[in-house]
Amino acid sequence: MSRVRTIETAYQDIIKADPDTAVTKNIIKNIVKNKKINVMYSGRKAIFCLEELAEYLNCDLPD
Repeated sequence: MSRVRTIETAYQDIIKADPDTAVTKNIIKNIVKNKKINVMYSGRKAIFCLEELAEYLNCDLPD
């Protein structure tokens, strides 16, 4: 089952997986803004699949 996240919750998941990550919220915002991954909007809030973000960043996130 895919994990659907907002920018903030995706960032928190990445920080939990790797506290020393170089990925910032702004990097995730730019990926979403430039539609590098599939994104749905609920009002102004972007919602996307965490696995797709991890694949785009070429990183592994624990289950």
